[in-house]
Amino acid sequence: MKYFDISVNDSYRTSPQITNWYEEIKVRLINWETYQKLPRRKVLMITSSPNTIFTDIISFPFLLVSPMIKEVIRLYRDEVVFREIILLDIKNKLEKQYYLPVMEESSDIELINLKGRETIVTEKIKTPAWVEGRNIF
Repeated sequence: MKYFDISVNDSYRTSPQITNWYEEIKVRLINWETYQKLPRRKVLMITSSPNTIFTDIISFPFLLVSPMIKEVIRLYRDEVVFREIILLDIKNKLEKQYYLPVMEESSDIELINLKGRETIVTEKIKTPAWVEGRNIF
């Protein structure tokens, strides 16, 4: 089984910077048990910049994915719910549609981040058969 870390390089500064997100989205609700309390669609403002590049994956302050990545996730996850998030820069007249994915967590395996970017797997029970030979992102 191979594991890959998909993240934005720390030196990459032109991705959208969401402003006042903590007032708009309750991060504690982004889980399988309480996602129903999240709005189905939300507009969030971003820091105004004519140089903004809308990346396919935004990892902060919570995971947001482009419509293309949403379809890729649907190929590999049966149980996933998406909430639509529109990012808006009024000053520069920029906007982009994203999705906030909510997935049921697996209790069969646990990922642990070590120093640097190294990731290992600790088995709690037995690794499920569906994981064998797959790449996990």
